[in-house]
Amino acid sequence: MNNPTITTTNISYKPAGQFEDTRFEKIHNVVFSNSEEGSICVAQEIASLIRSKQAKKKPCILGLATGSSPIKVYEELVRMHNEEGLSFSNVITFNLDEYYPMDKNSVHSYFYFMHQHLFNHIDIKPENIHIPSGTVSQEELHQYCIDYDLKIKEYGGLDFQLLGIGRTGHIGFNEPGSHYNSGTRSITLDHMTREDAAPSFLGINNVPKKAITMGIGTVLSAKRIVLLGWGANKAEILKDTVEGEITSEVPATYLQHHNNTSFIIDESASSELTRVKTPWLVTSCVWDESLKLKAVVWLSELLNKSILKLTDKDYLIELITTVQKSNKTFSKQKPILLKIGPDLNKIQLDEVIEIVSETKIDGIIASNTSVNREGLIATERQLESIGNGGLSGKPIKDRSTAVIKYLADTSNKAFPIIGVGGIHSAEDALEKLKAGADLIQIYTGFIYEGPALVKKINKAILKIG
Repeated sequence: MNNPTITTTNISYKPAGQFEDTRFEKIHNVVFSNSEEGSICVAQEIASLIRSKQAKKKPCILGLATGSSPIKVYEELVRMHNEEGLSFSNVITFNLDEYYPMDKNSVHSYFYFMHQHLFNHIDIKPENIHIPSGTVSQEELHQYCIDYDLKIKEYGGLDFQLLGIGRTGHIGFNEPGSHYNSGTRSITLDHMTREDAAPSFLGINNVPKKAITMGIGTVLSAKRIVLLGWGANKAEILKDTVEGEITSEVPATYLQHHNNTSFIIDESASSELTRVKTPWLVTSCVWDESLKLKAVVWLSELLNKSILKLTDKDYLIELITTVQKSNKTFSKQKPILLKIGPDLNKIQLDEVIEIVSETKIDGIIASNTSVNREGLIATERQLESIGNGGLSGKPIKDRSTAVIKYLADTSNKAFPIIGVGGIHSAEDALEKLKAGADLIQIYTGFIYEGPALVKKINKAILKIG
């Protein structure tokens, strides 16, 4: 196989949610551009573990998965065996599951799958291969499952467990409703699981209704767990698993309990994660056209409105609500204020008043910089050479004051207003307060007038009482 060189990506475990953009995530995950790159990194970790165990003359106990997700991992391990001399002589494997009933020679069996994709191509000892038997009798099945777990314990437990994830959130065949302490056992397959398997069985009626699977408790006992997730069809369940609450309805969420689990996923599979789908909710963004369109579509779906019916008010309410929810996650909450521009018309200012009323936001800052450059001394050519940017200071003083007065008068002082914009003197500050501001903020004036401006403003305020 063609082998892209992957050497720089570190997939080793790191605590989840350490940074602002990942704060909703409860399981460590690494996103690759495609499944091949991710699979190679996982194969490299497995190979490194095997070699380190060999150096210590110890066996390496691997828990292995089937299905389409791990195929490229196995291909890379075979390549390393053939081209780099990676030996599997010290490797002991335990597979996650098998259909029941299922003859091991059937092309649908996981026994067949594992030998076709891995075991027939490496130097592993046949006696070191353990795959649940799909032919064990009903009478012996219960004890057989107990013995399977005991065999794992006899070897000291799993050093590494490889997992995939089903659309039901199953790992192995631990379907919704599975208990977190469950051991290896017989289980009835979910209809969706059988539906997903139907194409390879040439119809759902040919898919077995039962399976043998390692339990959640068995999986969680592994020292290291890596779960593979590829493709857009896994995106929704991966979001539920990584960001959702722990629940038996999504068995993969139990992995949140494990302190050495990493999800290795591709870009398509990551598409529903908050930091990917709605990055503006968790971090600052460069708002290119693509991201703007993405945000508009998201808001349209959220509010159940057509894109053409979305208003500025819709955007602001959603933004404020999201910020308020985030604020509540902190032990010490901070006031949240909306800073508006001086270029808003009366209809827009009325909407601002409505927004404050609906969201119960802590107040308004009036106003921000202006995009209106009328009345400046600079020529049009000079302005073009300067480029885009907001205008602050004296040119916006009167417009800012007018906005303050309109908000204060129209709302009957229903909320606090911080006055800002063009305050270069004590008189300017008093003008803002008279218009209805409760507090004032200075920036441009402070730069041009210096710290003495603050003293002058304080004296003027004290003078009027």
